Amino acid sequence: MFRVLKPAGKALIVDMRHDITDATIDSYVNQMGASRWNKLITSWTFKSMLRKRAYSPEQIKQLSIAGNFKNYRIDLNPMGFEWWLEK
Repeated sequence: MFRVLKPAGKALIVDMRHDITDATIDSYVNQMGASRWNKLITSWTFKSMLRKRAYSPEQIKQLSIAGNFKNYRIDLNPMGFEWWLEK
């Protein structure tokens, strides 16, 4: 990403957090207003597939440093994060 950004270019990555709890996932899914079946499938997908592939806030920090970005910011929310990068 660093390579393709223009000088002073900015990037935003929005993703799920690796360190979220089952309770946080359940709360999020229950607020979706979906059918019971869709809630079950969505909850299972978050817990068994997506969370395993997500980064922790510490990993994001290390990637930011290793990527040579001039500035970075990580804004956490209960389900995920916004990762702001500036070249």
